[in-house]
Amino acid sequence: MRFKCEGRLRVTLGTETRSSPPPTGQSSGQTVLDFAVPYGEETYLPLTIDFTNDKGASSLTVVWAMAGSGDEAQVLINAPVNFGEQLPARLFFPPVTPPKPPRIISVTPIVAEDAPPLQLPYDADATRPSVREGQQFKLVVELYGSAEVRAQPLTLSIDGRKIEFTLDPELRENEKSLEGTERRHLICTLPTGCGEGKMAARLSIVQSEPFYIDVTNKGLIAYLYDFPNGGGYTQLPDFGPLVCFKVRKDAWVNFENANFLNLPFPAETFGIEYYGAIIIETEGDYVFTARSDDGIRVWVNGQEAVVDDNLHYQREKRGEPLRLSPGVYPFKAQFFENNVHEVFVLEFEARNSQGEFIVPRQVVPKRLFTWDVHPPLPDKSSTGKLADGSGP
Repeated sequence: MRFKCEGRLRVTLGTETRSSPPPTGQSSGQTVLDFAVPYGEETYLPLTIDFTNDKGASSLTVVWAMAGSGDEAQVLINAPVNFGEQLPARLFFPPVTPPKPPRIISVTPIVAEDAPPLQLPYDADATRPSVREGQQFKLVVELYGSAEVRAQPLTLSIDGRKIEFTLDPELRENEKSLEGTERRHLICTLPTGCGEGKMAARLSIVQSEPFYIDVTNKGLIAYLYDFPNGGGYTQLPDFGPLVCFKVRKDAWVNFENANFLNLPFPAETFGIEYYGAIIIETEGDYVFTARSDDGIRVWVNGQEAVVDDNLHYQREKRGEPLRLSPGVYPFKAQFFENNVHEVFVLEFEARNSQGEFIVPRQVVPKRLFTWDVHPPLPDKSSTGKLADGSGP
């Protein structure tokens, strides 16, 4: 962002202050001050400008800009803007105290009265309401501030995707419990493309703290096994006859250490099986890469996508390309750990038929895992026992 002035200038933007050098000669000359502005979510930056010219007419402009010239030019703002264009008035506000952020009070899924109880093949997280993509739910949000602030448009989002909503017809009147406080009862529909279930409400320039839900149909079913063999394993065991310690749902395969795994038993010798499906959005040749310590196997649509089934320190293994069209493909993965350095991170990338990247290499994102489709599941449930059936 560039501030230009005929005369002397001092600007404070956020926590950074810049000013004109001391004047020389008969004219104050022109001052140009550049600031790097982060691009991303809307934010609020305090701004103070002082300018003067004691030798003639004074002027001030604020524009999007680039620093330097020629090969040394640097874009100061990574945004779709026209450089040299004056900043629109809508980006400036009088010096006000931002209102208190809204707060999401509750989320309640809407189900038919005669609907059977939800049967899940994993232990549900009782701390999070469970809502399926496309399902309606009731949401209560509390707003704060003056009537003028509360009249601003309210927006709801989950994992960066907009949530459509209307006022609850059974509770059309908003609750006003305290002066400057209002509760709104809304009927919402969960959009597709969700991942971790991170929900937020935004009013004016402030946003609520995250409110997390369980996106019912997303994630992978994880079967956790606590191996009794203290000496460990040199390769993946046959999981079929083993007793499962716990069945839960994991959002993705991205575990750098035991803290990320959040295991219900000591992270020493153990194994995990993942069942579900991977959503492919673009046709191409997909290569899966696993970084692990110790052994892993990954199947996509029944084909081995990457295998590194032995005892080893943390390392990467790339699979052979798989040609995949848009769709939902059964997914299965197995992992074992033999003491110290628990790592399993699954990445992918894709190229088109011309060899051009269409999906850059990245950890397979949460929104692309679902258990709506899955290979045949083991007939197992949580027991809290070691893999040989003995007590913990």
